[in-house]
Amino acid sequence: MVIYGMALLSLCYFLGIWLGDILGALLNVKANVGGVGFAMLFLILAGDYLHARGRLPKPTADGVTFWSNMYIPIGLAGGGMLRDYAIVATAWGARLGERKKPASPGYSPCLSASSPHT
Repeated sequence: MVIYGMALLSLCYFLGIWLGDILGALLNVKANVGGVGFAMLFLILAGDYLHARGRLPKPTADGVTFWSNMYIPIGLAGGGMLRDYAIVATAWGARLGERKKPASPGYSPCLSASSPHT
């Protein structure tokens, strides 16, 4: 398992989330504003800085590349799911507040349509 680069990745992530929280507070928004984007920017800048000075060993650079390749499809899939929900919510008038409510234990919306007991 590739664990090299996790310290650099984690540091950039925490700094990005922290900056996103501060920006959200400054804008009076109860959300993290751009935290993951800042984290990715910090990772690029830190990686370039360390690489230019010869302080980024090859296994660490490979680890950062590995985790970056893992993140991109997950981030794109999550954005796609949010987009799909927004389309459905607009078409059927769903309220975003309803989406945040937890389902009852044992309830699956995917199975409820095909259940013979509904």
